Amino acid sequence: MSRPFVPGDTLVLYTDGVTETANRSAEMWGDERLRATIGAGSANALATKIMAEVQTWRGVTGPPEDDVTMVVVQRI
Repeated sequence: MSRPFVPGDTLVLYTDGVTETANRSAEMWGDERLRATIGAGSANALATKIMAEVQTWRGVTGPPEDDVTMVVVQRI
């Protein structure tokens, strides 16, 4: 399947460490929260927003349990 990548489109690539980040109750952040977070804005602002929400969800400091990698590309 292919689809044109037109101006205004945003592509978010991420490892499972983003969506599988668990909070203190062992509940994962999940795909639904990621989809809800993705919206309008620049690629830099979106990556920062997602990572801030994941860190807040986690609720602890220090290195994550799993790798957390994300690439956000936006066609302007």
